[in-house]
Formats: sequence, structure tokens, C-alpha cells
Amino acid sequence: MKRLKINTTELEVSELCLGCLPFGTRISGEDVANLVNVFRDAGGNFFDTAHCYSGWEPGGDGVSERALGDYIKANGCRDSVVIATKGGHPGMDNYRRVDDCLSQGRIIADLDDSLARLKTDV
Repeated sequence: MKRLKINTTELEVSELCLGCLPFGTRISGEDVANLVNVFRDAGGNFFDTAHCYSGWEPGGDGVSERALGDYIKANGCRDSVVIATKGGHPGMDNYRRVDDCLSQGRIIADLDDSLARLKTDV
């Protein structure tokens, strides 16, 4: 798979990004591992996740990041993948309310929580 360089960085990402929205809810365990393995075997290294993915499902908040983080840790592949996640998203219980969602403190807290769920710090 073709790789694209992200300007002003050393990062190179696959031209396709694997969306991880259903990870941990509709797709879990071995199925996550199988899907990610197929994507990586095809040359993919770029993953899109977020703490709010599947947040509308019971127990869904944060599970996409945890499932991807579990895979990366179990397979020791952190140095060979690029992860895109998000911060500043309102809670699913009050989706339209933004209040402080985009404050510096909230975004930093969201991203710290995401890094913990993803089991990474870079």
C-alpha cells in the first residue's frame, strides 16, 4: 500500500486509514485482531479512533481506543502504527451541549485519557 508523508513531520501513513468505530462493541477480541492483521499485512499502518466511538451503545465510551490499544500492546507494534484520535467531544448524554468541550484543560484531559486507553504516551 502506498504511504503518504505528513508534511513537517517524519510520519508516513498508509493511504488508507482503518476506522475503528465498532472496535470493542460490534467487533471485539479475536475479530479485532484478525481485521487489524489483514489491514497491516496489506501495508496499512494508520488507524482512526476516538473515545466517543460507539458511545451511544451501553458501555461503549472509550472501548474503541481500549480495543486498539490492547491489540497494539499485545503485538508490540506501537513503533509501526500511526493513531489518530480526538478530544473535545461532548458526552453522548448531552450531545449538543459544548460548554467547555474545547477548553484547553478539557482537550488535554481528553487526550491524556485517550493515551491511557491506547496504552501509549506518544
